[in-house]
Amino acid sequence: MKQPYAWAIVNGFKPVENRPRVGHHRGLLAIHAGKYIPYQADCDALAEKHGITLPDDYEVGRIIGFVNMVDCVTKHKSRWFSGPYGYVLEDAVPCLGPAFSGQLGFYRTPFPDDFEYPLAIEKFIVGQTQLLR
Repeated sequence: MKQPYAWAIVNGFKPVENRPRVGHHRGLLAIHAGKYIPYQADCDALAEKHGITLPDDYEVGRIIGFVNMVDCVTKHKSRWFSGPYGYVLEDAVPCLGPAFSGQLGFYRTPFPDDFEYPLAIEKFIVGQTQLLR
């Protein structure tokens, strides 16, 4: 996912991710920030449009947090929604994870065996760590 959108998701500002197709996944997602570094003018426009303050620098090319995907909708009250489909995201937790090259779509995330997950996501990973490794 491109910055600054990835940052906005894991910091709880963006509750819906717009996509061109239906998403059937429900549950924990690790958010990977792609290597693309946004132009400052684009960040400024986004911050003004959504009334948020964005950071000066972004983590790229790595996992930057987790969210719980709870639904896929065609309408949403959030000003972030533009459709045609919106993945509804809750329980955002910023957390630096491993650096690696991402890919499009949903995929298994290469977490090292000794990675310490944030306590805030324990309720999602109990008995489900195979989904993350």
